Amino acid sequence: MTARAGTFPGAQEADVVDLRSEAVAPLHPLVRAALSDAPEGSDSYDEDPSVHELESRLAGMFGMGCALFVPTGRMANAIAVGALGGTGTEVLLDADAHMARSEYALITRLWGTMTRTFFSDGGRARPGDVLPLLGCLENTTVRTSLVCVEDTHSARGGAAQDLDAIRELAGILAGRNISLYCDGARLWYANLAHRVPWTTYGSLYDGLAVSLVKGVGAPVGAAVMLRDCQRPRLRELRRMLGGAWVRPTPLAKAALCALDVCLPGLERDCAHAGRLAAALRSSLPGLNVCQETNVVAFDVPDAAEYFEKCRAAGVLVFRYTPTRIRAVLHRGITAEAVDRAASVLADVFCSLADEGGYP
Repeated sequence: MTARAGTFPGAQEADVVDLRSEAVAPLHPLVRAALSDAPEGSDSYDEDPSVHELESRLAGMFGMGCALFVPTGRMANAIAVGALGGTGTEVLLDADAHMARSEYALITRLWGTMTRTFFSDGGRARPGDVLPLLGCLENTTVRTSLVCVEDTHSARGGAAQDLDAIRELAGILAGRNISLYCDGARLWYANLAHRVPWTTYGSLYDGLAVSLVKGVGAPVGAAVMLRDCQRPRLRELRRMLGGAWVRPTPLAKAALCALDVCLPGLERDCAHAGRLAAALRSSLPGLNVCQETNVVAFDVPDAAEYFEKCRAAGVLVFRYTPTRIRAVLHRGITAEAVDRAASVLADVFCSLADEGGYP
């Protein structure tokens, strides 16, 4: 059976609309071609020209002192905390942040840092959320070394940070010698809301990570960047974590190609997310649907039950928490697929309500 337009060709069922993540989107044909056309190179001795080109391009794009190509976003976050935080210090995170909820307590287990969480305004960090938690040496508390924010905020419908608030927070933290880090896995989508030069982020954050899969459409990888040029330190941490590349040239060339051919299409993903959110609000007026960029999020009484019903009807979503459902729009989804997904998501909700499972 031929895969339905707008679905991921690798899905087990041809008629499945896969909204779990951008990671399931099919590769652009030019990106796929770049994988096979790349020259040879070695990163083991830091001699791969394609990796150097990718890292130089990203560092310059964001106005950062250095960038490092790494296998995953989780590793990028872990390396950043290792470089910016410190053993026996404290890292502050949003209570619903990916780093706090979905990374296996990685930074605590790796670096011996204590983590505490603050509550933000719909995912947007404000100075007033963070300041009461800052620890200092004058008190019998662990010193705060790092504050982390997420942009866009995955659990909050892809909410973009308020850059005025971030700028104020950055100034306060700099005065206290505390670093500010952005888990910017979906920063590509956030900038559709911010509409600022990419170098703005380098002026705000001491450290920054971006996914090269989400939005960009590369086959694999992320980049971690620091305002200070500490690339040897970042390479050391990456190798320690088992992230040393052997022959990454095809992956780096594919990521470079993806930056050129896929970024212009991101507004379509946000428009499709808006279309899905609007359809759900129309069908289910009592449902609180969060959507700002390419992520749609809403709550149900039992996410596992809801997921199984949707999967049986041919739509895959992500169970973000036991009660929160997330749908991510990406380049593999067409307007037709959006409409089909909206119908299934609403019908499943109504069917469970009729069965007495939902209020």
